[in-house]
Amino acid sequence: MFITSKNTKVYSGNLIKYKGEYFYPVNEGGQRIILSTEKGSIVKVEVNLRDHQAKLKYRNEKFTLIKADPDLDAIDTNQVKNALENDTDMLILELQRQTNQMSSDINRLTRLIIESGNKELISKLL
Repeated sequence: MFITSKNTKVYSGNLIKYKGEYFYPVNEGGQRIILSTEKGSIVKVEVNLRDHQAKLKYRNEKFTLIKADPDLDAIDTNQVKNALENDTDMLILELQRQTNQMSSDINRLTRLIIESGNKELISKLL
């Protein structure tokens, strides 16, 4: 694999700059993704040296870069903030669901151990 990478910051409007031009990332479905624009947010651009295709690596995923006009393609910062809040809310809900499932599994296993009457296992619960 002949890939080089370069870190770049996220500019206002959810754009990144690479080789003097602005781009925005899209997923495999062609939908634009929202990047964190907190002060100093940095993302990694990876370029395949064979075909010179640049991809954005963000949150352990790779996204296609689309050339952007900063005046036409910039996203309002309120849109970015709302999308990030929604993303965070969805992540929190998923983590809560996983936590509830694990708690339920622990309670079920505890009940099974107690019902088994195995004194050695029961002593390890305490």
